Formats: sequence, C-alpha cells, structure tokens
Amino acid sequence: MPRLKTDSKYTRIPEILLHSTRYSFNGRSKLAKDSGCSPRTISRLLRGGSCPTYETVVRVTEALERDLGRTLDLRDVVTFTGTYPTKTVCALVECPGCLPPEAWGDDDLLRPEWQYVRPGEWLTEPERRHSQAIIEEEL
Repeated sequence: MPRLKTDSKYTRIPEILLHSTRYSFNGRSKLAKDSGCSPRTISRLLRGGSCPTYETVVRVTEALERDLGRTLDLRDVVTFTGTYPTKTVCALVECPGCLPPEAWGDDDLLRPEWQYVRPGEWLTEPERRHSQAIIEEEL
C-alpha cells in the first residue's frame, strides 16, 4: 500500500481537511479561527508535533462537524493506537471515493504505487503502520 505523506502520527485531521471545501485554501488559519485555537496549536496538531489536549480535539472536531454537516466520533479524528472505528476517511465523511493528492504526479497521471488502490480505500499513516504490524506478527 503506498504511503500517504503526512507528518501526523495520531490524527486524521489533514485527511479530513482534504474533503472540505471550506478548509481547502488557508485551511490552518480558518480551522484555528473556527475552533478558537491558536494558529500555532493547529499547526502543531496537523504536523503531529504535540499531543493535543482533550479540549483542543473537541474544539477542532466541532469545527469539522460544522463544516461537514455531520457528527464525528472523537476516536475517528485522533488515535493513540493507530486504528480508528471507521476504516477510511472517505467512509467517515461520506465521500463516494477519492484518492489523495499524493496519488497524482506532476503530470496529473496516477503514480504507479497508487495503481492498485481503489478510490476511497486509502489509509492514513497510523492505520497503515498498525496493519503492517499485524501482518508481520502473523508471519
């Protein structure tokens, strides 16, 4: 499975933002304003540079819920185990199926490593590491 390039180690927020029209431009600033968190806090959260407080996770999740028009389980937004209750971000946000921007090359052609990934079934980094660990244990 190809690797989604994200520095985040515990959150699906960057992938959720990919599905948002509101946060597609200046997403960090808008999310900071909408959640009442500082831009620096949002930046660290999206980078995976700090362990967020419960209050931060709730505020950000509520901002995402307002944008998406649906309720999100906090456990589908952040993880400390590498797994989420909802398997994919596309299923979480009710996307009919897409591929992340990293799947496409500069020539707008699908990169070879994404050739066999079905739209809507790509995984975030923590999920991929967790799945790989389970496979290695079974071997």
